[in-house]
Amino acid sequence: MEVTANLLPTALLAAGWLALGVLLALAAVTAPWQRLRESEMQHALFGSIVALALLWWIRAGILPGLGFHFFGVTTLTLMFGWQFACIAALPVLLAGVFTGQGDMGGLGLNALVLFVLPAGVTWLVHALASRHLPLNFFVYVFVNCYLAAVLSMAIATLFMSGVLIATDVIDAGYWWRNYLPFVPMLLLSEGFINGSAIAVLVATRPAWVWTFDDRHYLKR
Repeated sequence: MEVTANLLPTALLAAGWLALGVLLALAAVTAPWQRLRESEMQHALFGSIVALALLWWIRAGILPGLGFHFFGVTTLTLMFGWQFACIAALPVLLAGVFTGQGDMGGLGLNALVLFVLPAGVTWLVHALASRHLPLNFFVYVFVNCYLAAVLSMAIATLFMSGVLIATDVIDAGYWWRNYLPFVPMLLLSEGFINGSAIAVLVATRPAWVWTFDDRHYLKR
């Protein structure tokens, strides 16, 4: 569910761009760039961004700003950290702009709600699980990834829906009757996609998943 410039007030869109600029600057300053010195890691990051852009092309909509598509941000966050997950918002959303599935005016707010917010939720769940739960492979997949993906999409969906309802873009009753009933199925699918992707990656390419250390999760 992405907004376009014609749906929301200019002041709100400008605030979204401003907040995004601040957060991207913070991400760029704190990102572990040294880990991208290896060409394999560069290829893994660029390939993941391309895969995410392709995933975002698969979508369906019922009203402008009110649609269905998968995020995949949890997988990217667990692979490369919240900083690169936030930075990846620009190429993924710009790809949508160039293919006619968005515009520059709404890109700032979309990046904040659909990338930065899910990345932050995922990182918080990962930090809490790593501190308070056993360092176990199944805990990592089902809590750090599956549960984080479900919560991330749920919070982002509710937040964006709240913005659209508060600005009278959509009617709350219409949202309740025609959109909300489909959200649980979307959440379960989001969790399954991210959980499956991470399970395959930690089994075949664990070095690509920076938040996973087999010395802690497998060899204890």
